Amino acid sequence: MLDTNVAGYPTDPSAAPTPAQRVGRKGSLAYADLTALGNWPIHNGEGGSAYQVDKLVGWRNYAATQPSNTFPNSNFAANFQSGSTPATNFYNLVINNTSGFLSTGTTTWDVYNNGRCLRTDQSFIQRQQLTAFRSATQFSSNALQYLNTFSRETNSPSFSPSTPAGSTIDYAALASTATAINPNFLLRRATTNFTRFDGTTAVVGEPLVKTHFPLSRLAWITYKGPSATLPTTDPVYQALINAGVSATTISAGTAANIKACFGLTFATGGPAGSPWTYTNPNGTGAANRILRLDEVAAAGREPDFFELLQAGILSGSLGQNTNGGVTGGNVFPDVHMSSAMQHLLTIGGCIIDQADPDSIPTRIQFTGANGNTWTAYGVENLPYITQLYPIAGTSPNDSTKWGTCLLFQLWNPYQNPAAASGNVRLRIDGGIGIFTSGNGQTWNTGTTANIYSSTSVTLTSGSFSTPTALATDYVNRNTISTGNAAGGTFVFFPSPAVPTPTP
Repeated sequence: MLDTNVAGYPTDPSAAPTPAQRVGRKGSLAYADLTALGNWPIHNGEGGSAYQVDKLVGWRNYAATQPSNTFPNSNFAANFQSGSTPATNFYNLVINNTSGFLSTGTTTWDVYNNGRCLRTDQSFIQRQQLTAFRSATQFSSNALQYLNTFSRETNSPSFSPSTPAGSTIDYAALASTATAINPNFLLRRATTNFTRFDGTTAVVGEPLVKTHFPLSRLAWITYKGPSATLPTTDPVYQALINAGVSATTISAGTAANIKACFGLTFATGGPAGSPWTYTNPNGTGAANRILRLDEVAAAGREPDFFELLQAGILSGSLGQNTNGGVTGGNVFPDVHMSSAMQHLLTIGGCIIDQADPDSIPTRIQFTGANGNTWTAYGVENLPYITQLYPIAGTSPNDSTKWGTCLLFQLWNPYQNPAAASGNVRLRIDGGIGIFTSGNGQTWNTGTTANIYSSTSVTLTSGSFSTPTALATDYVNRNTISTGNAAGGTFVFFPSPAVPTPTP
């Protein structure tokens, strides 16, 4: 596509140097022929057509070429056709340009020779301005498929953190240090030659992060594994296609590409729903930290998705816990909340889940602070536990004992209230038991009363395909041990006896 802030030259009736010599240079995008745009040219007098290119150059290079009359009237820039001065001025602007057309020219034009109306060159800041210009000059809207308003500057990210008011961390000062977590991106340079993901060779000294991360790659990560492994008949594949993801993008989601761009691996042949593992692009097992950009440069590769997230999110906003309560300790056992890595992988998982068409949370495993395997979860449009509180009373199994249950509340904060459903389906993994009292009894691992024997219990409001109302069937009884004293349904605590007053 041609950049309309540069491309296109005006009518040139000069004798020396001839128009052919000027146009024939072809050393600059400025001498791209807009009258040759396939079947939809922008005309400039050929065959008696309107001088639409002259109007474009006259508007864009207003101070340099000094067009006559008023834009967008039909006679705007008519002096381009009657004299060589505008074309000569344009030619001089092009051959003497030293900024690479990264900005408009600095020439000013005192339109009325009174010092009160100084005009400059202009540029299209956004495509909306280009389409408005097209409407005013009436060149074919079909020509827009060949045009854009992008600059010639590099597409490299140029983020550098500022220090928020009241912050105890001076991010702006730290950004230029060698080991900054949130660095000035332009200071992170390639230190070795390596092959970038697009196949080009990184040159020592050029930006480490040379281009923006294409978010289309998020489609590669599915709950069934790499998108490239999905058959075209798979519902996940079809859902991606229906969501506007191209077959080319889906097929590019190979295990190797995902590891290179996300640092994630999926167990070969693993069943649907298996977790991903964050290893980083060079790792062979679950990682216990996310590398800084200076460490990535030393490793001789491009940063992955999560390394970019870490570099761009202020470090002091990650891994925050409840920070002590009235007793002096943390309010909750929130060791996971204290992990910046857990936080970053959760943010990344949420971005993946926001982009995918399914409702299955992304799971990403890594090595936690205590050396164990931890898991970060993305967030989907699903109900989540929002409250947890105890309720106690006489045990329904033994009136001589006291029983306590933890009740929880489910709420979907992402669902439109108008579309709320009365049905919910839960899957609970692992053995689940209920203590009948607090008299020192230990966890019962058998299949006796109060133990759900299945390792994958499904609580439903009926069948998966046709759920019934919650009021008629709370629990799918086929998945619960027949020894359950509750008989497969919820049991309410009897009201405790009223104490007899003591005289």
